[in-house]
Amino acid sequence: MAVTQMALDSLDFDATVALATTVAPHVDILEIGTPCIKHNGIKLLETLRAKFPNNKILVDLKTADAGFYEAEPFFKAGADIVTVLGISDMGTIKGVIDV
Repeated sequence: MAVTQMALDSLDFDATVALATTVAPHVDILEIGTPCIKHNGIKLLETLRAKFPNNKILVDLKTADAGFYEAEPFFKAGADIVTVLGISDMGTIKGVIDV
């Protein structure tokens, strides 16, 4: 079965929530894009998690180092998936997995 994902890349908090509201019933994963999460912060993740408990949420952190410390607050705030750069060392990847 196919899994569908929608990237939310707007820098505007309210526009991102509005788009998520439109697409959430039709997709499996809501992806908070890198510029979006950097601009809006963890509050956006908390808002989307509260509004869309049935969707998985991917946060495109693109973690390069300090994997545990970068990923932990996002998992605690409701992320199901975070991303790690492919060039990261195994310590970084293990840190994210260990959260």
